[in-house]
Amino acid sequence: MPMRGYHLPMSQAINFTIVNDATYYKSHTPNALAFDSLSIRTQAFTYIKMHESHIHSLSSSQDLGMSHYEHHK
Repeated sequence: MPMRGYHLPMSQAINFTIVNDATYYKSHTPNALAFDSLSIRTQAFTYIKMHESHIHSLSSSQDLGMSHYEHHK
């Protein structure tokens, strides 16, 4: 008989693990988990913002190069 309970989708398995970890950490260190999750979220947000601005600066410098070239024809 197959054990269907163990064939969870990956997202459900991850959520289950996170909830278990949260419960564990809360009982041992009350404020550490909230701080960790906040800092991780902030780091991810900062990384995305930096990546976006890098792409924008690349495209804008290419545009400047093109307009510079057009003037000297």
